[in-house]
Amino acid sequence: MIYLRIATFLFLFFGVVFAPPVFILAPFVLAVSFFSKFWEGVLVGVMMDSFYFSPVLFSRFGLGFFTVNFVVAVLLINFLRNRLQGRNLPAKIAVAIPGFIYLCFLLFLFY
Repeated sequence: MIYLRIATFLFLFFGVVFAPPVFILAPFVLAVSFFSKFWEGVLVGVMMDSFYFSPVLFSRFGLGFFTVNFVVAVLLINFLRNRLQGRNLPAKIAVAIPGFIYLCFLLFLFY
């Protein structure tokens, strides 16, 4: 399982370089919903902040738009996972849907 987690992180890490931010969201949300406490995804958000510009509100405070939103997404999905306490595939997909909606909404606000 650790090899799959490392491979997923490397896929996301190199996907930031070669793919636009829209194509990183779905694998990120799926990785967070399938792996418990996937904090490596926050590093992907830090890298996305270094590649893409931040909105005016975030640049004023020195915060990273993607970093903050990826941390919120990880916390939201882990909270939902603990509430559902499902270990099967439908429960993980049910947890992934609100996280994906959250990140799509924030990406809509970003563009």
